Amino acid sequence: MSLYDLLNSHNKTDQEPLKQERARAYVRVSHERSAEKNISPETQRKRIEAYARERGYEIVQWYEDLGISAFKDDDLRVGWKRLLSDSKADPNTKVVLVWRYDRFSRGDNAQVIQRELLRHGVRIESAEEGYYDPDSETGAIMMPLTWSLNRLFSIKLRNVVIPNMKTNFEQRDPDTGWAYKNGGWAQWGYKKHRIKVGRSAKSMDIYKVIWVLDDTVVAGKPVWEWARTMLLDWRLGQHLGYDTIAAKLTSAGIPTPSKRAAWSHTTVQGLIGDWTRLYQYSGIAFWNREDCTDRNNRQQRDPSEWIVVPDAHPAIITEQECDDIRKMVEHIDRKPKPGRKGEESRFALSGGLLKCKHCGANYAGIKRKSGDYYVCGSHLYRRGADCGPSWNIPRDTIENLVFSKILARMPDDPNKLQQWADEMNHQVDDYWSAFTDTSAERKREAKRLEKRLSNLLDVAGSVRSSDELKQRINDTSAALERLRLVNDIERPPKVDIEKLRQFRDEVAEAATSTDFSQRRSILKRLVVEIKADPETKTLEGNLIDPRALASIHIGGGPKGS
Repeated sequence: MSLYDLLNSHNKTDQEPLKQERARAYVRVSHERSAEKNISPETQRKRIEAYARERGYEIVQWYEDLGISAFKDDDLRVGWKRLLSDSKADPNTKVVLVWRYDRFSRGDNAQVIQRELLRHGVRIESAEEGYYDPDSETGAIMMPLTWSLNRLFSIKLRNVVIPNMKTNFEQRDPDTGWAYKNGGWAQWGYKKHRIKVGRSAKSMDIYKVIWVLDDTVVAGKPVWEWARTMLLDWRLGQHLGYDTIAAKLTSAGIPTPSKRAAWSHTTVQGLIGDWTRLYQYSGIAFWNREDCTDRNNRQQRDPSEWIVVPDAHPAIITEQECDDIRKMVEHIDRKPKPGRKGEESRFALSGGLLKCKHCGANYAGIKRKSGDYYVCGSHLYRRGADCGPSWNIPRDTIENLVFSKILARMPDDPNKLQQWADEMNHQVDDYWSAFTDTSAERKREAKRLEKRLSNLLDVAGSVRSSDELKQRINDTSAALERLRLVNDIERPPKVDIEKLRQFRDEVAEAATSTDFSQRRSILKRLVVEIKADPETKTLEGNLIDPRALASIHIGGGPKGS
């Protein structure tokens, strides 16, 4: 019997046993080397199970995503998507358990997802970091900070890692002669192969990755041979278009690079029409092609800055055959395309703001004789595969609806507008006061963590470090770093009422404007995400509070919060 049981045994004598709360648990690692970094799936499972036992939770189902980032690859996290869907669909599910909150998400929409789960009666709890109710005074500060710091950590990590990637990319495996890769997906037709190259100073195995031919047999022949068939027989030999090639691959039962069952025009075009990806089939590797500082607005670098490595992996076709395919593609692309005159897109919600609730695909714009419509990408590009019924949403109808919802939240009367801004400023004052009240407590916690880390390092220096000791050092160091970042937080600025008034005028003008770029600019800044349910013909979405923008910077301001 534990000390907790002894202290509370007098309360249990005449009581019925408490009913266990149903929980669903999620495990994620960002890449294949995570097992060597003491955050393996097994480690996460053990800690989550121990946490669940302590609190009397019943884990009814486990979900996992292995080798997938929570910073930029949410669309690829199949387990995570099922976790969200199942948790919201089951009224008896009360808790989602994760090892740390960064296992759940490092994205900029984490708060929105947490709020959506809470509306369904489901809270997210971390086995390592505990739980803060987002509606409590402490939670109103700590949870936004937690999600923001998780995202900040990914950005800082990226800035440290990238300078070392160039050196790795130019090295080769001495046994095979193939060049090492810097992570990411293998080109379709290839697969990643891990090679152990040594051990680190911390006695951890070091692995490198190369590409080899994907010899997985599908529909009678290896995947790499299907890639060769697509390139040489169908494209170069028969001059088949992207749609026809996509249909042939789908009917043959060949999975897409992202393991979908149905191929689309854009997926095939990405492999054949993007000439850098095309030439990878001849064994050439490219790196540093894009400036990814802003992942929402990637810019291609000048080719003089690229790093190009020949014979980096096995060739599926020759460089001359790539030349022939590229020339054919360029000839086709030079033909005039009807309806493409370089005008600004009319569809302000395209590009990911409007998604299908059934399959998760983006809604895209399409012009028809009867007008402009938003159509689910699965129906537009994949003949409806993996989706339900089609719902064509009139562009004017949905965009005007969104603008009306935004304007309804922004009072027109100056006195009401001032009152509206004052409410938020008072709320910020309350949150900041609660935050400053914990200053002494946070300082004490920092000193405790510093002392604990020092003691652990002394032990590690005198004996051979066990995996458990390494884990405790890593956990303590991470907790101390997070606390230091929290202590460096500055007070949020006040809402600027004049900027808010100007912004309301901008929104009102854009709502009736025929300037598509103006409408698009406003909606991109205020819409988090809208989901269209094609079965019930209903919409649900999340909008950004305009006052948050007014307190920072209106002109060309942030895209979300």
